[in-house]
Amino acid sequence: LKAEPALPPPPVEPPPAPPAHSAIKDRAAFDRLHAASTSQPAAFWTNLAGGLAWRNAPASGAGAARVTPAGFAPPFFAGGRLSLTTNALTRHVDAGQGAARALAFAGGGLCFADADAVAWRLAGWLRGAGVQRGDVVAVCLASGPDLGLAVLAAAGAGAAVLCLDPGSSPADLAASIMSSGARVAITSSDVKAAKLHEALALAADDAMT
Repeated sequence: LKAEPALPPPPVEPPPAPPAHSAIKDRAAFDRLHAASTSQPAAFWTNLAGGLAWRNAPASGAGAARVTPAGFAPPFFAGGRLSLTTNALTRHVDAGQGAARALAFAGGGLCFADADAVAWRLAGWLRGAGVQRGDVVAVCLASGPDLGLAVLAAAGAGAAVLCLDPGSSPADLAASIMSSGARVAITSSDVKAAKLHEALALAADDAMT
C-alpha cells in the first residue's frame, strides 16, 4: 500500500485584537494584573468591584472581598447587589459603547445596544410569564449567541438559570427540570427542541402522580 502524503496543518488564525475598552491589551498587561491579584488580592478585587454597576454597593475597604490565604471566604462583597445583565451589557451602552461588538459568531455579530435590547425584552417576557426573583428558568439551547442572551435575560428577570444539554435524553432533561423546580423553559424551534417538549411532558406527568 502506498502511504498517502500527510495533510498540511490548518492555518492558525491570529486572535482578534482586544476591544478599545478592554483592560487587557497584551500579555504584559495580563502579567501586571495577575501579579496584583496575587500580591494584594483583597485590594485588587475591591478595586475591580468599583468598576461595576452596583444596585447596592458592597462594604467599603480592602476587606470587602474577604480574601484569606486559602482563597475567597464568603460572604463575597458583603452587602452588595448587582445585575449580571446590566454589567454584561447595559453599562457598556450607558458608557457610549453601544455600537461596539458584544457577541461575535459565524456569519456576523451583535453590538452591545442590540444585545442589551434583546436580553431585556426577553427578561420582560419572562416576568410577564410569572417569573419572579429567585425562580429557576431552564435554558435548553446549543452553544451560541442565543444561549448567552437567554442566560442574561433570565438573570435580568431575577431568576437562577438551569442550563440543559440539548443532547441529553428526554428522561434526563425531565429529571433536571423536576429537581430544579424550573417555572419556565427557553428553547429553540429546531429539531432538538422536540426532546425538551417530551421532557416537559414527562415532568408534568411526574408532578401529577
